Amino acid sequence: MTGKQQTLAACCVLLMTAGCAGTSMPALMPGAGVGAASAITRSAWQVQSPIPTSRYHMGFAAISGRLFTAGGLSTRLHDETESFDPKTGTWTTLAPMPTERYIGASAAVGGRLIVAGGWNHGGIDTVESYNPANNSWESLPAMPEPILAANGAALAGEMHVLGGVRGQTLLDTHYIYNPKARKWRKEGAMPFPRGGMVTAAVDDRIYCWGGWNLDSQSPTPTGAVYVGRTGKWAPLPAMPSGRGLCATTVVGNEIWVMGGGGPEGWIMDTTLIYNTDTRQWRTGAPMNTARAGSAAAGIAGRLVVAGEGIGADAPTCETVSVTATGGTGGHKTATHRRTADYLGWLPK
Repeated sequence: MTGKQQTLAACCVLLMTAGCAGTSMPALMPGAGVGAASAITRSAWQVQSPIPTSRYHMGFAAISGRLFTAGGLSTRLHDETESFDPKTGTWTTLAPMPTERYIGASAAVGGRLIVAGGWNHGGIDTVESYNPANNSWESLPAMPEPILAANGAALAGEMHVLGGVRGQTLLDTHYIYNPKARKWRKEGAMPFPRGGMVTAAVDDRIYCWGGWNLDSQSPTPTGAVYVGRTGKWAPLPAMPSGRGLCATTVVGNEIWVMGGGGPEGWIMDTTLIYNTDTRQWRTGAPMNTARAGSAAAGIAGRLVVAGEGIGADAPTCETVSVTATGGTGGHKTATHRRTADYLGWLPK
């Protein structure tokens, strides 16, 4: 491995050469919180039924009141598809995804979970869609190039795939998939190349922060917002601290960012909340467990987190009540989900 690759692996940014084999990965350490917690305390997080298949870096989305997860990585690649219903607190095992993968981009578009790209013994361009109505998967047109560690977001009935890694290169690419036309198109580049970002869509905008670039061993706090109606990017207030591979979801006009990898490979249990109206950050209640590589979505007044945490006895699913304020494009509540004490590099 080159010195640059070792640096990126050490700082938790998913990036070995495409086509590598194996699934060995560096160990991560639990990290300390950032700032003071809000009025919600750690005890507000309630442990729920464990996820049936322990894994991380899954495709995920909230659809019709349930959190859907697909694929992922543990000691092996996964194709499992499972959903969590926060009203009943139960998990359901569903039809497996046709292609095993992890660290792909995902989003809910038109009532379906779309998973694009990712890693399966090398970067892949495969795209597949899950339909909860009939518990089935469908193959969609491939992405223009194989990408992993990109971020997905849904905007105006289309799926956006931002940044990521191709081979040994971090990307600033921005691809958009139109499900009606069943075609991909390339949008103008992001302001920076980045992998493992924090990404969320609110109203007609896609917010992006954090993740890793090639200039630092630690994730960056900087960000930018894509405005759908203009197709332009604008700078954002930086996060209080750099992080990436976080669980991220929208509650009204606020973006919740939970856990993730911080400086020098530390995994965090902290919660950061960004208000899109005031353009300010604040801290929320820390989770019971430090987590990274998690999925998130707002469901039934609960923020749900699922997946492996740091420690053998760490809960694999926990929830907290949240309140939506303002906004028109976000979920009414948040769900966050995480997996393993591993941040998300590619296997050696």
